[in-house]
Amino acid sequence: MSEKETGGPAFPLESHYFGMTLRDWFAGQALVGFLANTSGRAMKDRVRMAYEIADAMLSERSKP
Repeated sequence: MSEKETGGPAFPLESHYFGMTLRDWFAGQALVGFLANTSGRAMKDRVRMAYEIADAMLSERSKP
């Protein structure tokens, strides 16, 4: 399995960080929208889709 691009720390403090990556932050923000919509999707599907969105955001972010 290949390593996912994480985007690095979401909230870096000098040269050290603890906690979530930028990928986790993006996924969490996407998940907020999914949870606000009561479409009946299973939670597992919503979380998977949130990380797919996060990966797409990181991909776009890395483009010039």
